[in-house]
Amino acid sequence: MSLLDADTVAIDGSRFKAVNAKSKSYTLEKLRRKTKDIDAGIARYMAELDRADAAEAEGGQPLPKGRLERLARKLAFLVREAEETRAMQARMEASGETQVRCR
Repeated sequence: MSLLDADTVAIDGSRFKAVNAKSKSYTLEKLRRKTKDIDAGIARYMAELDRADAAEAEGGQPLPKGRLERLARKLAFLVREAEETRAMQARMEASGETQVRCR
């Protein structure tokens, strides 16, 4: 059949970056756990803000402005994360996908 000859040899040395990192790939169960963790974080920050409001209403020392701003930024971030996670979870449940990649 003479399929091979010794005239030409080619070696492919291509390297490609993987696109499915474990930290960016979610299953439905992993999304549920992440949502639960995010909700716990939101509850923790809300409780801290409530305590600060109660202390200030009783005539106590208010939280420093920088700390309040930091808490507000963290809370806003967690709310956005919760929305994204719930959207991914809804998409997976609707489509029947077993795994989804984030960002």
